[in-house]
Amino acid sequence: MSQNSRATGGAESDADSVLNRAMVLMEEAEELEELELPPPAMGSDVQQGERMSSQWRKDTLGRILGRLRVTTSDLNHALKHPESLRLLSGKNRLEYPESERAELEDRVEVLKLACHMVRDDVKELIELYVPGKDSPNIAEVIETLKRQIAVLEGVLARF
Repeated sequence: MSQNSRATGGAESDADSVLNRAMVLMEEAEELEELELPPPAMGSDVQQGERMSSQWRKDTLGRILGRLRVTTSDLNHALKHPESLRLLSGKNRLEYPESERAELEDRVEVLKLACHMVRDDVKELIELYVPGKDSPNIAEVIETLKRQIAVLEGVLARF
């Protein structure tokens, strides 16, 4: 997706490639190899707590990435809908025939809801992500999705 007006096919292609790239990055990040910490020596309550905290972070990151994969997939699916493709053509609300506006307004609401869900998942991921400790792919997922959601929300705001 880009901010300038494009043909419908171009917008669909851009949306697909960016969201698919984000999904691939999420799959890679889900491996979480860099998140694995060496197990602390047993015997200390503090160390046991740190170990449990590390496991909690790993589990929580996995859940967030899994949920983000689903919400991103849902958004990708919603963007492929013919009415969504018409919205991505770059026209504003008044350029559509009045008879089509109600249907398109419904589609805008569906896309806004999907964007909101992805944005909430990204926000939760940002709160948990630790640069240098977690996979750098997670940072790339965050930046890619933040940028693309902002662009899509800008397109939807025109309607």
